[in-house]
Amino acid sequence: MGLFRTLLNWLLPPPPVNRADGSPRRYRQPVELTYSGTRVYESRVGTADQLFDGPDRGWKPGFRYHDFCLDWGGTRYMVSALDDKLIFTFRDGQSFPARIDPGDLSKVWCLMAEQSCRPWPEDEDDEDEDEDEDFGAHEGPLMAVDVHYPKTGGAVAAAVLFHNWHNTAPYADLTIRLDTVADYEPGAFYKRELPCIQALLDQMRQQPSAIIIDGYVTLGAVDKAGLGLHLYRALEEKVPVIGVAKTAFAGTPETAELLRGTSTQPLYVTAAGMSQDSAKSIIASMHGPNRMPTLLRRVDRLCRDRADPC
Repeated sequence: MGLFRTLLNWLLPPPPVNRADGSPRRYRQPVELTYSGTRVYESRVGTADQLFDGPDRGWKPGFRYHDFCLDWGGTRYMVSALDDKLIFTFRDGQSFPARIDPGDLSKVWCLMAEQSCRPWPEDEDDEDEDEDEDFGAHEGPLMAVDVHYPKTGGAVAAAVLFHNWHNTAPYADLTIRLDTVADYEPGAFYKRELPCIQALLDQMRQQPSAIIIDGYVTLGAVDKAGLGLHLYRALEEKVPVIGVAKTAFAGTPETAELLRGTSTQPLYVTAAGMSQDSAKSIIASMHGPNRMPTLLRRVDRLCRDRADPC
């Protein structure tokens, strides 16, 4: 009954009023999605200890993404619908109803719930394509990492893995505990935290296509190397790194400041492997109405919960 009622709500016409910015999501207009193909991924389920010490260690089929095209306003968009329960099958060219809010074309509502929407990717052979502008098509997962240092010693590093900047939840969590870490050294924080992040990366079968860290990529107005830049270099400058810090570092330029939601306190965004403007746009577009995006709050909570389990 719940699915039928949801479908009925999607198919009912929206109220006959003018659309205004910030209006509720009920102001949606009907569209059709056309099935174009399915991508099958494998994902890691559970913690590192469960993966490598338990009887079911290893990689498991984790999810599928069904790709659909949507034509709206003379532009073609791609909708990649996560099918984590592996219950949907479609025929080539099959269409079915969905709804969009013309004031927010980053999302589509369909039978598979709310999905992310982005412009259809350009031809991969187009040599003039701007790498920063094509940051919606990823081969590896997107990754947000955080590290917590419990009072009992050591560290717990955590990551959430996801495939679209607009995702509301990750498709996998990953945590690892380190019994010993380097002592804190003022001005050289990376010596303590970088090995923790590298330990997480060592557990991944596929290199991420971008990483968000809790902290700075570059420090101050002179762009001194911070944790993020050391990580970028450790990855042979092949994986873009975005730093999102909650407190200002001395000399941090105003261009790093980003206000999200209704918060009057900025985040401080720095980056390597992409422009700062692109990094700020990405963090601004992530899900969540508050200062911190939903996925960054989740990874912070994840490493703390693993460090201090109830």
